This record gives sequence, C-alpha cells and structure tokens, in this order.
Amino acid sequence: MPSDDATGCELWGAYKNTVALSCGMVDGLRDSIGGDNLKAALVTIGFSEGQRLLTMMGANPATAFGPAGIGDLYVTSASPRSRNRTLGEKLGSGLTLEQALDEMVMVAEGVRAARMFRNRAQQLDCPVPFLDALGELLDGKIRPDECVRRMVEGML
Repeated sequence: MPSDDATGCELWGAYKNTVALSCGMVDGLRDSIGGDNLKAALVTIGFSEGQRLLTMMGANPATAFGPAGIGDLYVTSASPRSRNRTLGEKLGSGLTLEQALDEMVMVAEGVRAARMFRNRAQQLDCPVPFLDALGELLDGKIRPDECVRRMVEGML
C-alpha cells in the first residue's frame, strides 16, 4: 500500500540503518553476549526510539507501522545481505570503524544516519539513549559490548 507520508518514508528509510548496525553488532559479538533474543530487544528498543524522534521530525506516526517503518527496519536488521547489518557485525567482531569501512565494498549509510539523527535529537531535546550509545561506539569511545548494554539499559 503506497504511503502519502514522504517525510516519514524518507526518515524511516534512513533510521532503519542505525538499528541494523546494532543487530549486526550482536552477530559480531557472537559468543560473548546476546543472540537472537538480544537482537529482538534491540529492534524493539531502536524502533521505539525512532517512533518518538521521527514523529518530532515530521513523520506521520502511522508510517512507523507500515512497510516503510517496521517492515524495512526488520528486513534491513535481519538480512545477511544488509550492508548496515554487515558493518555492525564487523564492528562487533572488534574492528574499528575505519577498519570495518575499509572492508566494505558498498556504502553503509547507518554511520551518517546515526550522527545526523543524534544531532537532530539534541536540537529537539529528545532523549535518544540508543543513538547516543551507537554514536559513542562509532566515535571509538566505547566497545561494542558496552554499546549494546547501554542501548538496552537506556530503555529500562
């Protein structure tokens, strides 16, 4: 079903990549923490944060529940062919952002999206613990396991 919410579709189209990065991190961490249940938690946590922030940025709240929202977010977070999930897996395995990007053949938009959404959230005074933790990881300030813990703890 087509959407008449172009703004929401564009925002969700970019935001989903941040959640895919987090799910890939769990795959990269493999034996240390998590698994499928942790990925499911991160999808719901990231989705909830996206609902708040993207609505403040002009998305129609209903768009979150359609193909451009949760549908695209799910497939991008779960698919082994997802560039952003793959980048997250490389980060979770211990590579730095620069090392992981050097191994990528295609562009993973999640890095720029995470930084942009985090900046917009700050301007809008919208708390985003999920994006804050991801930003700290991308900036090399925390390890992947700490990032995932902070993402989960931010919703408690």
